[in-house]
Amino acid sequence: MHKAIDGAATPWRAFRGADGDDYAFSVPVVEQAAGCLLVLAAESAQSLRPSALRALITVALHLRDAAEAVRRPAIPSVAW
Repeated sequence: MHKAIDGAATPWRAFRGADGDDYAFSVPVVEQAAGCLLVLAAESAQSLRPSALRALITVALHLRDAAEAVRRPAIPSVAW
């Protein structure tokens, strides 16, 4: 779990410092948070209940997918 904790400082500060109505985070912070959650899931897989492990992995993958969606260029609409 030390790997997950070591890398979580930046996302933790960003999430803790967010205003109640301001949920905009930089893409690198979201990617780092997703990576930390995946490391945490891998390192604690033997001690977590399966439902908790699935939830942790699901959140990490949603964060990763959201970051990738922002980085992916928009597909231009082509007139048929």
